[in-house]
Amino acid sequence: VDDIQIGDIITFVSREAQIYGYFNTHRVHDIYIDPISGEKKFITMGDAYSTPDDLPVSYKDILGKYTKKLPGGLALGNIIHKLSDSKVYFVVIILPLLFCLLSYLFQLIRVLIFGDENEEEEEEEEEEQEEEQEENNEDSEEQEINDENKDQEVNDVTYKEQEKNDEEYEG
Repeated sequence: VDDIQIGDIITFVSREAQIYGYFNTHRVHDIYIDPISGEKKFITMGDAYSTPDDLPVSYKDILGKYTKKLPGGLALGNIIHKLSDSKVYFVVIILPLLFCLLSYLFQLIRVLIFGDENEEEEEEEEEEQEEEQEENNEDSEEQEINDENKDQEVNDVTYKEQEKNDEEYEG
Protein backbone atom coordinates (compact mmCIF):
# COMPACT_ATOMS: atom_id res chain seq x y z
CA VAL A 1 0.00 0.00 0.00
CA ASP A 2 2.91 2.32 0.70
CA ASP A 3 4.14 2.03 -2.88
CA ILE A 4 0.81 3.04 -4.44
CA GLN A 5 1.01 6.53 -5.86
CA ILE A 6 -1.26 8.92 -7.70
CA GLY A 7 -1.62 7.71 -11.28
CA ASP A 8 -1.18 4.00 -10.43
CA ILE A 9 -3.83 1.56 -11.61
CA ILE A 10 -5.31 -0.61 -8.84
CA THR A 11 -7.90 -3.37 -8.64
CA PHE A 12 -10.12 -3.30 -5.58
CA VAL A 13 -13.38 -4.64 -4.16
CA SER A 14 -15.96 -1.97 -4.80
CA ARG A 15 -18.13 -0.58 -1.99
CA GLU A 16 -20.37 1.42 -4.34
CA ALA A 17 -24.01 0.35 -4.29
CA GLN A 18 -24.33 -0.49 -8.02
CA ILE A 19 -21.30 -2.81 -8.05
CA TYR A 20 -20.90 -3.68 -4.38
CA GLY A 21 -18.55 -6.61 -3.86
CA TYR A 22 -17.38 -6.72 -7.49
CA PHE A 23 -13.81 -6.17 -8.59
CA ASN A 24 -13.16 -2.74 -10.04
CA THR A 25 -10.03 -1.43 -11.74
CA HIS A 26 -9.43 2.34 -11.73
CA ARG A 27 -6.57 4.79 -11.62
CA VAL A 28 -5.63 6.44 -8.30
CA HIS A 29 -6.70 10.09 -8.58
CA ASP A 30 -5.80 11.25 -5.08
CA ILE A 31 -4.48 9.92 -1.74
CA TYR A 32 -5.31 11.23 1.71
CA ILE A 33 -5.20 10.16 5.36
CA ASP A 34 -8.62 9.76 6.99
CA PRO A 35 -8.58 12.13 10.00
CA ILE A 36 -10.88 9.90 12.06
CA SER A 37 -9.30 6.46 11.51
CA GLY A 38 -5.81 7.60 10.47
CA GLU A 39 -6.07 5.15 7.58
CA LYS A 40 -4.72 5.90 4.09
CA LYS A 41 -7.58 6.27 1.58
CA PHE A 42 -7.45 6.31 -2.20
CA ILE A 43 -9.72 8.34 -4.44
CA THR A 44 -10.04 6.50 -7.75
CA MET A 45 -11.37 7.46 -11.16
CA GLY A 46 -12.00 5.39 -14.25
CA ASP A 47 -10.13 6.51 -17.36
CA ALA A 48 -13.42 6.80 -19.23
CA TYR A 49 -14.92 9.15 -16.61
CA SER A 50 -14.42 12.85 -15.98
CA THR A 51 -15.21 12.75 -12.24
CA PRO A 52 -13.68 10.65 -9.43
CA ASP A 53 -15.57 7.79 -7.76
CA ASP A 54 -17.92 8.74 -4.91
CA LEU A 55 -16.44 6.43 -2.27
CA PRO A 56 -12.76 6.27 -1.32
CA VAL A 57 -10.97 2.92 -1.40
CA SER A 58 -9.47 1.54 1.80
CA TYR A 59 -6.15 -0.33 1.68
CA LYS A 60 -7.89 -3.53 2.89
CA ASP A 61 -10.06 -3.51 -0.27
CA ILE A 62 -7.11 -3.31 -2.67
CA LEU A 63 -6.40 -6.60 -4.45
CA GLY A 64 -3.49 -5.55 -6.61
CA LYS A 65 -1.64 -2.92 -8.54
CA TYR A 66 -0.97 -2.87 -12.27
CA THR A 67 2.77 -3.13 -12.77
CA LYS A 68 3.42 -4.02 -16.41
CA LYS A 69 1.85 -5.18 -19.63
CA LEU A 70 1.57 -8.87 -20.40
CA PRO A 71 3.39 -10.08 -23.51
CA GLY A 72 0.76 -10.46 -26.20
CA GLY A 73 -1.81 -8.78 -23.98
CA LEU A 74 -2.68 -6.20 -26.61
CA ALA A 75 -3.26 -8.89 -29.24
CA LEU A 76 -5.36 -10.91 -26.80
CA GLY A 77 -7.37 -7.81 -25.93
CA ASN A 78 -7.96 -7.11 -29.63
CA ILE A 79 -9.16 -10.69 -30.19
CA ILE A 80 -11.54 -10.51 -27.24
CA HIS A 81 -12.79 -7.12 -28.45
CA LYS A 82 -13.41 -8.49 -31.96
CA LEU A 83 -15.25 -11.51 -30.50
CA SER A 84 -17.67 -9.11 -28.85
CA ASP A 85 -19.02 -8.40 -32.36
CA SER A 86 -21.85 -10.91 -32.85
CA LYS A 87 -20.99 -11.57 -36.53
CA VAL A 88 -17.35 -12.37 -35.74
CA TYR A 89 -18.41 -14.51 -32.76
CA PHE A 90 -20.80 -16.45 -34.98
CA VAL A 91 -18.16 -17.13 -37.65
CA VAL A 92 -15.31 -17.96 -35.24
CA ILE A 93 -17.15 -19.82 -32.46
CA ILE A 94 -20.71 -20.84 -33.38
CA LEU A 95 -20.13 -21.97 -36.97
CA PRO A 96 -17.26 -24.40 -36.12
CA LEU A 97 -19.34 -25.79 -33.25
CA LEU A 98 -22.24 -26.38 -35.65
CA PHE A 99 -19.93 -28.21 -38.07
CA CYS A 100 -18.68 -30.43 -35.23
CA LEU A 101 -22.24 -31.16 -34.14
CA LEU A 102 -23.36 -32.01 -37.68
CA SER A 103 -20.34 -34.27 -38.18
CA TYR A 104 -21.13 -36.09 -34.95
CA LEU A 105 -24.80 -36.49 -35.91
CA PHE A 106 -23.81 -37.80 -39.36
CA GLN A 107 -21.52 -40.41 -37.80
CA LEU A 108 -24.19 -41.40 -35.29
CA ILE A 109 -26.82 -41.86 -38.01
CA ARG A 110 -24.37 -43.85 -40.16
CA VAL A 111 -23.64 -46.20 -37.26
CA LEU A 112 -27.33 -46.63 -36.45
CA ILE A 113 -28.26 -47.36 -40.07
CA PHE A 114 -25.27 -49.34 -41.34
CA GLY A 115 -23.88 -50.70 -38.10
CA ASP A 116 -20.43 -50.22 -36.75
CA GLU A 117 -17.91 -51.13 -39.47
CA ASN A 118 -15.13 -50.78 -36.96
CA GLU A 119 -16.41 -53.80 -35.03
CA GLU A 120 -16.14 -55.96 -38.16
CA GLU A 121 -12.66 -54.68 -38.88
CA GLU A 122 -11.60 -55.32 -35.28
CA GLU A 123 -12.98 -58.89 -35.45
CA GLU A 124 -11.07 -59.52 -38.70
CA GLU A 125 -7.88 -58.15 -37.15
CA GLU A 126 -8.34 -60.38 -34.09
CA GLU A 127 -8.83 -63.44 -36.33
CA GLU A 128 -5.67 -62.56 -38.29
CA GLN A 129 -3.73 -62.14 -35.06
CA GLU A 130 -4.96 -65.52 -33.80
CA GLU A 131 -3.93 -67.18 -37.08
CA GLU A 132 -0.49 -65.57 -36.88
CA GLN A 133 -0.17 -66.73 -33.28
CA GLU A 134 -1.07 -70.28 -34.27
CA GLU A 135 1.47 -70.20 -37.13
CA ASN A 136 4.10 -68.90 -34.74
CA ASN A 137 3.27 -71.68 -32.28
CA GLU A 138 3.54 -74.29 -35.06
CA ASP A 139 6.87 -72.83 -36.16
CA SER A 140 8.08 -72.92 -32.58
CA GLU A 141 7.04 -76.55 -32.21
CA GLU A 142 8.81 -77.47 -35.47
CA GLN A 143 11.90 -75.63 -34.29
CA GLU A 144 11.84 -77.51 -30.99
CA ILE A 145 11.53 -80.85 -32.86
CA ASN A 146 14.42 -79.87 -35.16
CA ASP A 147 16.52 -78.84 -32.17
CA GLU A 148 15.77 -82.15 -30.44
CA ASN A 149 16.71 -84.07 -33.62
CA LYS A 150 19.99 -82.15 -33.89
CA ASP A 151 20.74 -82.86 -30.26
CA GLN A 152 20.02 -86.56 -30.88
CA GLU A 153 22.29 -86.55 -33.96
CA VAL A 154 25.06 -84.90 -31.95
CA ASN A 155 24.59 -87.46 -29.21
CA ASP A 156 24.66 -90.32 -31.77
CA VAL A 157 27.89 -88.98 -33.32
CA THR A 158 29.46 -88.51 -29.93
CA TYR A 159 28.42 -92.06 -28.88
CA LYS A 160 29.88 -93.56 -32.10
CA GLU A 161 33.13 -91.67 -31.58
CA GLN A 162 33.26 -92.88 -27.99
CA GLU A 163 32.73 -96.50 -29.12
CA LYS A 164 35.48 -96.10 -31.70
CA ASN A 165 37.86 -94.68 -29.14
CA ASP A 166 37.00 -97.52 -26.74
CA GLU A 167 37.74 -100.12 -29.44
CA GLU A 168 41.08 -98.50 -30.24
CA TYR A 169 41.99 -98.38 -26.55
CA GLU A 170 41.07 -102.01 -26.02
CA GLY A 171 42.81 -103.09 -29.11
